[in-house]
Amino acid sequence: MTITRGEESRSLLAPHSANYTLDFSGSNVGLPSSGIAYATSLDASGNSISGLSISWSQLNQVGTLDNATAFNNFINNLPSNTETLEINLGSFVVTPHAGTNTVSIELLQNNQSLGTASDTWTRSHDCNASIFDPNPQC
Repeated sequence: MTITRGEESRSLLAPHSANYTLDFSGSNVGLPSSGIAYATSLDASGNSISGLSISWSQLNQVGTLDNATAFNNFINNLPSNTETLEINLGSFVVTPHAGTNTVSIELLQNNQSLGTASDTWTRSHDCNASIFDPNPQC
């Protein structure tokens, strides 16, 4: 998901201390208990100017950053020419089922939505699949 400077995202790109969570409640597949998130700040031309990788844990469809202090420090020290912040959860394996499968992730800051990402696909049978490869051979 991408967060661009503007009225909606000004609070994320300004120094502060916040509670960030990942809301997976729109998902109807089995989710992993952990993963890695990548945050990248980009300038107005789309060039990467800083980045952070951080682990997250998930329980009952709520994800938390394993080191929230490191993420807050990253946000608080974004270069002044940061125009866009990209958040990427990378690839992770889900447990789909026959029928319509959905993975939905919402990034929240102090319970306020900052961005969402989702993927939906249909399976004719049960099989493990990656969120970024919804039709693997199995």
